[in-house]
Amino acid sequence: MLRLFRAELKKYLLEVKTYYPDQIVDVVTKYILFATFFYGFVHNAGNATNYSIGYLYWIIASGIISELSVSISFEKQVGTIEQLIIKPYPFWLILTVKTYVVLLVTALKSLLLLALIRITLPVSLAFNINLVWILLVSVIGFTGIGLALSGLTMKFAKTASFESIISYGLLFFSGAIIPFDKMPVTVQRILDVIPFTAGINASQQSFNGSFHMLPVFLWLVVINLVCFMIGYWIFNAIFRNVKMNGVLNNY
Repeated sequence: MLRLFRAELKKYLLEVKTYYPDQIVDVVTKYILFATFFYGFVHNAGNATNYSIGYLYWIIASGIISELSVSISFEKQVGTIEQLIIKPYPFWLILTVKTYVVLLVTALKSLLLLALIRITLPVSLAFNINLVWILLVSVIGFTGIGLALSGLTMKFAKTASFESIISYGLLFFSGAIIPFDKMPVTVQRILDVIPFTAGINASQQSFNGSFHMLPVFLWLVVINLVCFMIGYWIFNAIFRNVKMNGVLNNY
């Protein structure tokens, strides 16, 4: 697996080096989006840290989910998906490693974005080590959602076209636009069992002096593992189906 990670990292870094303007545009776009929402929704409320947490989760979650589905769509489009399948690694693992390589670069770009925000905007961002553990656990759940969507993309090639809808839907429920405590109680209860929103909520609450990390962390581990297993099961079920029906390269 380490060889696979190194190979994918080397390939992706070469791609980043070749198409570095795309990376610059991505950072600038996210900076403009952050500034727009910050001044539009947060600045007067003095809730910059909570907003920043929701925004960071959105960047990471949408990156993982979109990469898994778009990667499948691209491989089908160029007709190379079967070459990935015959590699000596499980197909889902190849896709996951590719996604985590992209996630690593995305994390570095996010740090650059946060530094740029601190320098140019009147934003005071707090940090808590609990944020790291909560985010790492949440990535497991994001991967499960991404695997489920990539499985659907194998069966229905145009599923990846809805990635932007899903991505901006996540932004709406990140708390960056509407704080969780302003949402209806029923919606809040539903969001508490969704890995994306549960992770954001836990991260925001970690700055509360009465916050108890252990029970919240254990709950996050459970719901993220369940989400990953469901996504893994959906991916493999669809993968077996498309292999049986010979529609992998249909686009």
